[in-house]
Amino acid sequence: MKQPKRILALLGAVLLAGMYVCTLVFALMKSELAQTLFRASLGCTILVPVLLYAFLLAARMLRPAKSPLVDNVIFDLGNVLIDFGWEELARKNGMTDADIGVMKEKVVGSSYWEEFDYSRIPYEEAAERFCAELPELADRLRPTLMHLEDCFSVYSYAESWIAELRRKGYGVYFLSNWSETIEKRLEENGTMAFLKAMDGGLWSWEIRDIKPHPAVYRAFLARYGLDPERCVFLDDSEKNVEGARNCGIRAIRFQNYDDAREKLAGLGVK
Repeated sequence: MKQPKRILALLGAVLLAGMYVCTLVFALMKSELAQTLFRASLGCTILVPVLLYAFLLAARMLRPAKSPLVDNVIFDLGNVLIDFGWEELARKNGMTDADIGVMKEKVVGSSYWEEFDYSRIPYEEAAERFCAELPELADRLRPTLMHLEDCFSVYSYAESWIAELRRKGYGVYFLSNWSETIEKRLEENGTMAFLKAMDGGLWSWEIRDIKPHPAVYRAFLARYGLDPERCVFLDDSEKNVEGARNCGIRAIRFQNYDDAREKLAGLGVK
């Protein structure tokens, strides 16, 4: 808002200076218009500041007020802005409900799944390890894991939500545990294009570490020079939410879009 104020003040000063210069010129020329211009200049000296003040006051009232607590909104991606519909992909590859239950427990819900997000070993190697541990599912599990990029889609509200927050003056970022291989594939197929509207972000694979480890949050804050107390983080994982809080970041457990907006409103982010 400071820049528009300076521009308007400069324009007002130029206008008044121009009027007084014209008055002086016409006075030197002994023109009958000199007295009229002088009166107009005096009137504008009073009127211009009043009009500028009224304009700025109206602009301030129309401009959405920012939260007194939050400057930056940080999003997790999977199941927050992006739908991770792996179950549908698994069914397309011939998995039954029972198979999906096994995959949910032994694969997606396993500690080794984090190796995808760490990206410390080749993606294909991690996928083959799961297939070796579950040979009865290997013929259906392998095509599912090898083409996980096919099961991601951006939620309909994501782009408009980001645009709205930025329009209101908030910094908008992402912080997500993500496989380098899958991220690159999604970038190539255009799924990640909406992230260009954000102010930045951090992938777990970039630092070979994952949430909720404190190093991830600290690396993110350091990258952008953000004050943790002026940030709010949204994640669907409770442990990741707690990890953010332990680093001094306000955090919300994401359950759904409407609930998240309500909780953000409670922090003044409306």
